[in-house]
Amino acid sequence: MLTELLRQLTKDALQKPADLADYLGVTPTLVAQMTEQLVRQGYLAEVTTCHAGCTHCPLQTSCTLERGKPKLWQLTEKGKRALQSRAAPAS
Repeated sequence: MLTELLRQLTKDALQKPADLADYLGVTPTLVAQMTEQLVRQGYLAEVTTCHAGCTHCPLQTSCTLERGKPKLWQLTEKGKRALQSRAAPAS
């Protein structure tokens, strides 16, 4: 299920936890726990800064980096390799 969450996160960076939960057939709380596990294992990293600034960013209107909004995640190199090799993260 962790691998499926990684795959889904690569399809669209702006997905609500509730939508991910519906897709996976689990609760939003479990999605949060799974995301935390993927971060601990090094497959995901939280995006905390923007590289280009907001004025030219295509995500400007839906950016999640502001306080009080959901977090934005990106696959790490380890996460990319895992999906390419189909090596599932440990559950």
